Amino acid sequence: MKSLLIVIEEEYLSKGIALGLMNDYQSIHTTKNPYEAIEILKKDNINAIISEVKFSTISVKKYLSSLEKDSKKATKIIILYEDQNQDFIKSEKFIFIQKPIAILNIIETLKSNSKTKIN
Repeated sequence: MKSLLIVIEEEYLSKGIALGLMNDYQSIHTTKNPYEAIEILKKDNINAIISEVKFSTISVKKYLSSLEKDSKKATKIIILYEDQNQDFIKSEKFIFIQKPIAILNIIETLKSNSKTKIN
């Protein structure tokens, strides 16, 4: 069973992505809370993740480290960011996309085999 985790504070963006991918994933989890996302990763078999990284409750590096460590089955992790000067950790799992970006572009990136950074 393919499952997706969406961690985005903006509800319209989160729901738009979920609607666009509901035929591709049997299970779609959505949350605004990065700590809840980490707990979902620990207990569920998540195949793909779409997440923002700017949260007031956790640092970017700590959050990305947790995503990398706890996303055992995830083959693709799309990270949405705003600040071009953001200090990211390096990982083969991450695909970084700078916001703003159209929902369709996020969906197409997840469906593609690309591992490139999109600006």
